[in-house]
Amino acid sequence: FPYLEDFSEEIVDFMYDDYDCRLDSDEYKNAKAYSGESIVMAGEIGDYYPARVWIGDSGMIYCTHEYEDDVKEFHSIVQLILDELKCHDFESVAMKLS
Repeated sequence: FPYLEDFSEEIVDFMYDDYDCRLDSDEYKNAKAYSGESIVMAGEIGDYYPARVWIGDSGMIYCTHEYEDDVKEFHSIVQLILDELKCHDFESVAMKLS
């Protein structure tokens, strides 16, 4: 998840300051209840319909979308990316790992 250079808050602060990511938000409570473990927000993906990505103590990845109440669970970041891309038709997709 790219960290914007001009973004002045740390991810920990962002998790608690943004209403949708606060500990008392429904989105956080849903993800935590679904996961059954301690989770923290790892980042936000998407543009038009953003999704929040949470990571649990076990290393499992959970994803919540603003337009859905469901929480999706993934074993790896690659699974999450493939799930996000399945809604679009692509001839090819490239990923650069650094």
